[in-house]
Amino acid sequence: MTAIIQTMLLLLAVPVAMALLAQQLKLAPSILLVLAGIALTVVPGLPRMELAPELVLLVLLVPRSAAAPTATCGGGKIPTAAPEEFRRSGSGPRE
Repeated sequence: MTAIIQTMLLLLAVPVAMALLAQQLKLAPSILLVLAGIALTVVPGLPRMELAPELVLLVLLVPRSAAAPTATCGGGKIPTAAPEEFRRSGSGPRE
């Protein structure tokens, strides 16, 4: 039981450390998270962990897909007019 708790703490500490390191190096955290994930797969002695597909669907994918529309559209703000550059270049709506 102790080994499982230690493994879970390690798996929680690594992303936190990678996020802090990414801030220090001024990199995107996703780059370091992917590299850390690849590194963790080759560490000898870590137990094999399997997740149920239902758990992944409910806990990980549903909240991400619900947050995606607001994250990609400027926080839920939909632009109502074309930017000035498009109006001047003639490729925007005509007034």
